[in-house]
Amino acid sequence: MIFLLRMATHWALVLALLLGASRESRAQLADSARIALGTRVWVRTRGSELGEWRFERTTPDHMTLRRRSHESDELLLVPWSEAERVDTMAIAPPSARRILVGSAAGALVGALVVYLGARLSPCNWDGGDCPALGFIILSPAIVGTGIAVGGTVGYRRRDWHWSTAWRSPRTP
Repeated sequence: MIFLLRMATHWALVLALLLGASRESRAQLADSARIALGTRVWVRTRGSELGEWRFERTTPDHMTLRRRSHESDELLLVPWSEAERVDTMAIAPPSARRILVGSAAGALVGALVVYLGARLSPCNWDGGDCPALGFIILSPAIVGTGIAVGGTVGYRRRDWHWSTAWRSPRTP
């Protein structure tokens, strides 16, 4: 019982630390937008869409983008006069609801594994062989592992979408 209490306390502390972690990043001023180095961007120019790139740096005249290929890195200089719109990847913050639902689902799966393992294991009391007791003894670890895996999956599962970080000023 003390083991379960300690394990639950440790996982609650880990989840609280993950939820409260700092999310600040170093960013450059890209004309009127703040875009962090290495951020995935989708650039639209007046002539076409350039697709998905990684933001590298800006100057007053242009922005530098990078795309990794198999053999080398591609660098692209996009003049601000040609850029129409720059979208960045927006990722939703971790949701406590998703973490709790994932943890509950993991606990349920762990309890189901323990129940089925203990129920379906053959037990020979006379021979001193009963694998079902192993499942019962390891049940806190199995359920705890289910909780940890479910909570981690719930933490990592986030919504994402493209959000406009910079738009060309309208010309009269």
